Amino acid sequence: MKARKIMSVLMAGVLTLSMAACGETGTEPAAPTETEAPTEEAGNTGGEEENKPTPVEQPAYEIDPNASILFGDGSISFLGSDKSMNPSAGDLEMVVGDAGVRVTATDGGKMFVGIQMDELLGDKVSDVARVEFGLETQQGSSFSAKSGKIYTVLGGTPSNVPWSIFTEKGNPKAVGADISGAQAGDYIVLSLEESGAKEGLEGAELYINYITFKDAAGNTLPVDTSVAWKGVEGGPDTSNLYAVAGGVEYEANTSAGGWAQADILTLDEETLAKLVPGSVIEIKYSSGSGNMWIVMPGAAAGWMRVGVGDTDGSGQEYAYLNNSRDTAQITYEQIAAVCGDDTSTWGDRIQAESDADWEVYSVTIGQAAYNYSVANAVDITLPDATSADGWSQIGYIDLSDEALEKLHTPGSVVEIDYSSDDGDIWFGLSGDAWNRIGVGNADGSGTVDAITDGSKCFVTYDMIAEICGDDPEAWDKQFFIESDSHFEVYSAKVGTGVPFIPNNRQVDAGISGTGDGWAQIDYNVTLSDEALEALKAPGSVVNVSYTSETGEAWIVMTSGDNGWVRVGVGDYDGSGSSYAACNGSYCQVTHDQIAEAYGEDPDTWGNQIVIEASSAFEVFGVTIGQGPVAE
Repeated sequence: MKARKIMSVLMAGVLTLSMAACGETGTEPAAPTETEAPTEEAGNTGGEEENKPTPVEQPAYEIDPNASILFGDGSISFLGSDKSMNPSAGDLEMVVGDAGVRVTATDGGKMFVGIQMDELLGDKVSDVARVEFGLETQQGSSFSAKSGKIYTVLGGTPSNVPWSIFTEKGNPKAVGADISGAQAGDYIVLSLEESGAKEGLEGAELYINYITFKDAAGNTLPVDTSVAWKGVEGGPDTSNLYAVAGGVEYEANTSAGGWAQADILTLDEETLAKLVPGSVIEIKYSSGSGNMWIVMPGAAAGWMRVGVGDTDGSGQEYAYLNNSRDTAQITYEQIAAVCGDDTSTWGDRIQAESDADWEVYSVTIGQAAYNYSVANAVDITLPDATSADGWSQIGYIDLSDEALEKLHTPGSVVEIDYSSDDGDIWFGLSGDAWNRIGVGNADGSGTVDAITDGSKCFVTYDMIAEICGDDPEAWDKQFFIESDSHFEVYSAKVGTGVPFIPNNRQVDAGISGTGDGWAQIDYNVTLSDEALEALKAPGSVVNVSYTSETGEAWIVMTSGDNGWVRVGVGDYDGSGSSYAACNGSYCQVTHDQIAEAYGEDPDTWGNQIVIEASSAFEVFGVTIGQGPVAE
C-alpha cells in the first residue's frame, strides 16, 4: 500500500485546478415491449439540434460599471477548472486583462469554469435570484459561432441554461440564469462546449467581461473576490487505468521539452525486484499535448521507447492514459515486449518523454489490479464515530443479513469511501477469529493488499477467502475498519463487483448529448470505419464519459442482425443481464458483454451504439479503446 502525495504547480497569472464528481445507483425499469421498440421519433432525446433555441442575437453591450465583479483588482482566485459537469474536461488557463478574464483550454478542448458562488456572497448567498455574465469569444482571425451552458449546482443537483453567440454582431453578449434557494456549498459552472469552426475549439478563447449577482428586486449584490475556488471534493481520475496494489512511490520532479528525455527512475537492484510480471509503472505528469511514455536508454536491445504508440510513426502499443491526461501507466509486459523478459538487460534507468513540454512529479511501481464499481449494493451501516487514529478501529458492528448474503456471494466487493493521512485503509472481520483483510505488509504480515487510491478502497471476495478460508459461511460477521494513520470513513457498502478494464489506443465514437430516463442518444450517429474496427477487435472497451441522476448508464445496440438490445443494463430493466461498470463519471461496456448479449460474431453487430440510463443523463463523449486480451 502507499501514500498519495498532493502536488500543485503555481504560475503567475495562471490558475489551474481540477475535480470530479460521482453519483449513486438506482432502479426504475421501464423496458419497451417487443412491439414498441424505441425509435428516433419515440423515446429518443438524442437529437439535441431540434431543442436548441432559434438564433436571436442582441447588439454588443456596454460593460455594466456596477457589476458585482469587474476584475479590476486582478483577483480570480474564486475561479477554477471544473470537472463535476464533464469528467473529461481539461485544465484551463485564466489570465486577467483589459477585457476581463481570458479563458483558454490547455488541450484545446471544452472549457468548464467553476465560480465559487457561496464563498463570494457569504451569508448573502440565499439572497441570490439571478447571475449574469458578459461574454465574448474569439478564435483565430474570423468569427465562428460558439455555445455553452450556465450550470447552477444547488444542493448538489445541477441544472443548466444554454447560451449561444451565433453572429459577430452579437459578440460580446450578456447571458444569465435564474437561481432559487442558494445556500452554502452551492457553485456555478460556466462552459464553452461547442464551436461552429471546422477546427472545433482549438485556439478558442472565452472572455468573461463581468459577473453580476442580483437579488429578487434586481439589486446588485456585493461579493468578496479574495475567496478561493474549492469546487467538489473528488478522488483521482482512474479512467482507463489499472489500480496499483502494494505500490511504492518515488519522487521525480523532472521536466524537459518536447521530444527531449530526462531520467525519472533508477533501475537499481531494489527497483528491478519490483518489476515482475503483472507489475505496472505509474507516472504522475503534465504535458502540453497530454501524451507521456518512457524511454529505456541503456537496454541491451538498444535505445527503446515504450508506450509511444504511433506518435513517432512506429505503430507501437500505447501507454495507458487517463481522461485527465495527468496519469500514465506502462506495464511490465509492455516493456518486456520491447526489451525482453530479462530485467537485468533493461539498463540502469528509465526516462520520460512526450511530444510537447512535459513535467513528471512522481513514479509508482506496484502490482496491476482492477478498479471496481459496485452494483446491487447494500450499505454497511457505520457507527456514529467514523474517524480514528492510526491502528485504531471503527465499527465492530454485526453485518446485516442482507449485507452478509452479498458478502458471501462469489464476485462480491466491499467498497469504502474514505480519507487517510497516508492513503492506506483496510477492513477486518472478528468473532471466533480476528482477521485484517487488505492490510498488505503494513503490519508486517505481507498478506494481500486492498486496492486503494486515497479516496476509494476495494476488497474482493477472493481477498477475503485468501485470509478467512474458502467457506464464506465460516467467515466472522463482525465488521471493523482500520488504517495505520489517522483516517475518516464516509461510507461503506458491499455488492457485485464490476471491474473497470484498463484500455488504450482509443478512438472517438462521436457520441454526445442529453436524455431523460429511458430515452436514448445518439441515433443520428453511425460509427466511422475506424471506430467500428476498434469495436470489433477482441478486448475492445466502450468508454462513456457522462453524468446521470442515479449514477448509471449503459449502451444499446440498435442496427445489427439481432435488432434493438441493451448491453450492460444489469437488472435495471428486469432482465438480470450483466452490469456495465459505472461510477457516475464514466462507465464501460466490454467486447465480451456485447458478445454475450448480442452474439459472438462482431460482423453482425451493426454500426451504431446509443446510450441510455434510467434517469436524466448527459453524455460528454464516447471512445472505443483496446483492453488486454485474455490468452
